Amino acid sequence: MKPLLIALLVLSSACNNTGETKVNTDSITITKNDSVHNEKDTISASTPKESVTNDSVTNDSNIVVKFPKDSTWTTVVGKMKGVNHPVSVYIDVKQGKHLTAAISAEDSTANVRINQMITPDGKADGPFGKDFTFTIHQQGTYKLLIGENLMQGDEWKGNFKLTIRVK
Repeated sequence: MKPLLIALLVLSSACNNTGETKVNTDSITITKNDSVHNEKDTISASTPKESVTNDSVTNDSNIVVKFPKDSTWTTVVGKMKGVNHPVSVYIDVKQGKHLTAAISAEDSTANVRINQMITPDGKADGPFGKDFTFTIHQQGTYKLLIGENLMQGDEWKGNFKLTIRVK
């Protein structure tokens, strides 16, 4: 009886072990016309009319977007490293009715799209194409997963621009 009780206690504690979740802290915070620094990279964001050419985003797979004061849009630069290396874009939405995002790349045949959008309450929608407009139903952090269309084209690696607007 004692061995059975001990075995149940061990199994019970093993099932309740939540473990630790590591969070990737190699993320970038971007505001329009501001430079951002972290240990690995330096990038600049600018208005869509200006060119965003800094290639230093190459090591990051997370981008945290912060809208400048009194602005409803910004453009960020990301880099695709190929299949199974999506870029996560976090957008803190405090107001507005529509979230619009559009991807562009220098390579017109770039196999890059908005694969999924995750709302603040954890619901997911997608896949989308190179651009989309989503009706905002709640405030909070929206997550966009940028990646390749695995059903179309070959593996693609390269830089892209993502213009985000909340209006």
